[in-house]
Amino acid sequence: MRKQRPGVCHRCGWAGPVSRVARADRRQMKTGKEFGRLCPDCVEYLVEHSVGSHVHAQGPRRTRPLHRRDVA
Repeated sequence: MRKQRPGVCHRCGWAGPVSRVARADRRQMKTGKEFGRLCPDCVEYLVEHSVGSHVHAQGPRRTRPLHRRDVA
């Protein structure tokens, strides 16, 4: 049984009990680090429908980095 806490699912946005995604879970689901916490439904879906390529969060991809790293 996974340890759960109140929060928001990083895949579907559902607010409720979510669990942390560990490295072993990422390997099994064949996902990257885009999902830190998932609801039980998303965990079940990703385990059952794991595909060869990475599963990306829904929405547009960013074309530029989030932070500019200028060195003084």
